[in-house]
Amino acid sequence: MKKQNFILKILIVTMLLPATVVAQSLPAGNQQTLPQTQTQSLSQQTAFTQTAAAPTPCTFATVGKPNFQGKFLAIKKPSNIQPGQIFTMQVFMENTGNVPWFSENSGCNSMTVVHLGTENDRDRASPFYTTAANPDPSIMNTWLGASHIKMDNKRVSPLQTASFTITAQAPADPGIYREFYAPVAEGVGWMDGDALFSQDINVGNASLDPSTAEYMTYIEKSANLSTLKLDGGKNIIVSLSQQRMYVKIGDTIIRTFPVSTGAPMHPTPVGSYNIILKQTVRVAVSTPHYIMPLFQEFKNGGYGIHALPSLGNDHGIFWREALNHIGSPKSHGCIRLLPDDAVFVWNFTDVGTPMSVRW
Repeated sequence: MKKQNFILKILIVTMLLPATVVAQSLPAGNQQTLPQTQTQSLSQQTAFTQTAAAPTPCTFATVGKPNFQGKFLAIKKPSNIQPGQIFTMQVFMENTGNVPWFSENSGCNSMTVVHLGTENDRDRASPFYTTAANPDPSIMNTWLGASHIKMDNKRVSPLQTASFTITAQAPADPGIYREFYAPVAEGVGWMDGDALFSQDINVGNASLDPSTAEYMTYIEKSANLSTLKLDGGKNIIVSLSQQRMYVKIGDTIIRTFPVSTGAPMHPTPVGSYNIILKQTVRVAVSTPHYIMPLFQEFKNGGYGIHALPSLGNDHGIFWREALNHIGSPKSHGCIRLLPDDAVFVWNFTDVGTPMSVRW
């Protein structure tokens, strides 16, 4: 009788044990199905005890060649920033490519990591990255050196939004700082186009000289706008030896562009000139009737600045040839520019803007 009572007690205790204990006693990898009552108890208990986040999925499928592209959406930043102040900005970007973006904290070690990097000039040291001997930890947590910022999300799939938190320390000198940024897929390349953006950050309630404020729209370079000397007029210099165009306001170079000037048999004339005529499209009178977009004549005889020329019936063959000539003297005397560069110069100049061609 005592033995039967002892066995009965064991059975009762076993029946009262929680399902989690039963589940934990199963061998690793066991595919045994628990009774319905036990699986319900197990899910109820693990609902309260499970705290670990699900791992970041590292696999994905693409259609075609992997394409890293992005689009700037918005930025949140404080409006009143004082010199030396530690503050936070948040940048939002859309992944418009066909592959996910991963952060260095994703756990997907074999995947391409995306950061936000400083631009214009590329990989420059930002003045908003601290150089203090004992930097604030919040700054170090968001930056990777003086030019790259970590992505907040572990993974951002195509058409989803990424965020980059920038904890920064304002420079000691007051001014209006224009900062350019773009995402970079490490080991693959920088994202341009809609991904490149700029922000003006006012430190110390600075202001600009009203007489030069109109020129600020042309500044496509990271700089303290308050220190730029823009007290002169617009002008352009073309260097034949360097095959470069320098776009200037006063003595300050605001942009430089590669060009293709005249070949030795058809040299671009050296001298000082002014823009005398602007035409959205010019077609050469003589054969083979080159089509020259955004034409700006600077010397009688058809010498001008223009975007890459083309022919109307060669399916783009001559245009592609002209593209390959940028950076070397191959034109018939005009100054050729890449399409986007030609748009900038067209918008910058007026009839009468001075320019010079030098060796």
